[in-house]
Amino acid sequence: MNETTRRRSAGYNLVEVLIATAIMGVVSLSIFTLFFMGRSNVYSGKQMTQAVAIGTRVMEDISAYNQQNLYSTAFAIGGTATGVDLTYNGVTYTNAQIRSTDVTTVHSPVQANIGTENATPGLLARWRTMLDGNKKLTKAAITLILQPDQDTGSHDPDQFATSRVLRVHVFVTWNEAGRRRSIEMMTVKTF
Repeated sequence: MNETTRRRSAGYNLVEVLIATAIMGVVSLSIFTLFFMGRSNVYSGKQMTQAVAIGTRVMEDISAYNQQNLYSTAFAIGGTATGVDLTYNGVTYTNAQIRSTDVTTVHSPVQANIGTENATPGLLARWRTMLDGNKKLTKAAITLILQPDQDTGSHDPDQFATSRVLRVHVFVTWNEAGRRRSIEMMTVKTF
């Protein structure tokens, strides 16, 4: 046998086997990571889709109410109600009132003054029931920030009872992968 034939029949040496194993390990690890991240992204996308559906439902419910029913029946806002400056998710809202399905959320004196409003019949109670029946979002909550605009009187700041426009910020929050996630939607309701 000549030297070339002997080398071909000798097989692989240890260094070649180790290099091939390392390359296979890196490729396999990359593929498994992609599958894991893809699965996580699909789950997160489903959560986000569910939250958007809930936010859309909230905005549809709000659009069905006239001014009187929205203020008195749905959110217990009196005729002489005014807002306060409050901060939610790092943003300051002026002349606003806040309502939430999360009874532990007290963001301002206005929220504290409504006492057990979250337990009264109305939109918040309906939404709380909807969230309780939703098994896809963990510890979900709906929070609304209401701001009157374009007051028909000469009030400064604008008052809820005489405003022609109401800005409604809708936040849907939930727990996902050990952190709090949130979406915000905003609508303008005219009266």
